[in-house]
Amino acid sequence: MLPPGVSLPDGSEVFVEPVAGANGEAAAGSILECDGKFAGCLKGLPEDFPENHDHYLHGAEKRSS
Repeated sequence: MLPPGVSLPDGSEVFVEPVAGANGEAAAGSILECDGKFAGCLKGLPEDFPENHDHYLHGAEKRSS
């Protein structure tokens, strides 16, 4: 989170680092640990969605299997 009144121009390069929460607790686990609870919750996606999500979401070239 940026301090109040601070903004960045679109396209700014940033470095993201987990930090302790406001109450001093350790930072949350990795993104993979957090997203694990959502694994398998979406139904009806193409079989190759995990490998080609950029294709389906953004129109990128499909990766070969």
